Amino acid sequence: MPTKNVKPIIIIGCPRSGTTLLYSILSASPELQSLHNESRFLFRKFYIQKLDKGISFASDVLRPSDLDEEDIKYLRDEFLKYSFSSKLIAKLIHKALRRFPLFKPFESLIVETNFLLKKLFLIKHCIIEKTPRNCFKVEVMNLLFPDAYFIYIKRDPRTNISSLIDGWTRRKSSKRISKRLPALRYKLNIKGYEGADWKFTLPPGYELIVNSPLEEVCAYQWQKSNEEALKGLEKIPNDRKIAISYEDLVNNTPAVIQSICDFTGLKYTGALACLAENPPQVNYIKEKPSPEKWKKNEELVAKVLPRLETISEKLGYKSYN
Repeated sequence: MPTKNVKPIIIIGCPRSGTTLLYSILSASPELQSLHNESRFLFRKFYIQKLDKGISFASDVLRPSDLDEEDIKYLRDEFLKYSFSSKLIAKLIHKALRRFPLFKPFESLIVETNFLLKKLFLIKHCIIEKTPRNCFKVEVMNLLFPDAYFIYIKRDPRTNISSLIDGWTRRKSSKRISKRLPALRYKLNIKGYEGADWKFTLPPGYELIVNSPLEEVCAYQWQKSNEEALKGLEKIPNDRKIAISYEDLVNNTPAVIQSICDFTGLKYTGALACLAENPPQVNYIKEKPSPEKWKKNEELVAKVLPRLETISEKLGYKSYN
C-alpha cells in the first residue's frame, strides 16, 4: 500500500528519449502501481467509443475540451482497473489471455475484481504512467490525475533523431496500414522507409511530411513532441513537475533517480535502488548507450538540425549549425 505522501507519476518525453529506461526503474517501486504496458490500449478503447459517436481525431493531440464528464470517469476507471502492483498479472492480461479469445472472460473477471477491491480498500491510486503519445495530452493526464507529478525527459536532438531513424527502420516494414488510433489519414511515401504504417507519435501537421525523407519525419516528431510537451507542462505547477535529461540519466543514473525520489517522495530502496545502480537494457538495446552511436546517421541528422535551432536552444542544447 502506498504511503500517504506518494502521488501518481506521469513520465513525459519524445519517443526514444529514455522514457522506457526511466519507467523501468521507477516502476520497480512497491509504492506505485502500473499498467505494465503503454496506455495506448486504454485510449484506443476511448477512441473507438468516440468513433461510434462520429467523432475522430486527426493526430495524437487530445485536449481537455475533447472530453466530457463521462469520458473522464471512463478513463479514470480504466486506469484503475488495469493497473497492478504485480507485473506478472498485468502481463498475463496483456499477452497470454489476449492471444486466446476463449479466455477473454478471465480478463474481465481479473480487472473487474481489481477495480472492486480498489474501490473498497484503496485510499489513493498511485500509478506510474509512461507513453510518449502523452506529450500531446499533458493537460488531459493532469485532468485524470490532478495531483500527479510530471517528469519531463529531454534528449539531444542529434542522438534522439538518430535513434528514431533506427526505430523506423529496425524491423521489416509492413506494407499494410495498421489499425492505430488516431488513424493515419494519408498514404505514406517517406523516402528511406518502405512501410505503409506510421511509427511512434503522430504529431499535428504530419500530413505535411508524408512525402518527405525519413530524417525530416523524425526531426518533426522530435520537434513537435517536445514543443507540445513544454506547452502542456506550462499549465502544471512547479511543485508538481521536474525536468531531467537523457544524458544525465544514462551517465549518472543513481543520482538522477535519487533526485526524482526526493522530489516525489518515493523511497530510494529495494528493487528501485538496485535498478538505478544497475540500469536495465531496454528497447531491444543489447549494448550500453554510446554517445557516438548516432554518428552512423550523422549525414542524415545534419540535414535537419538547422531548422531545430530554436527548440534545441530552449531545451539547453547548443546550436549545431
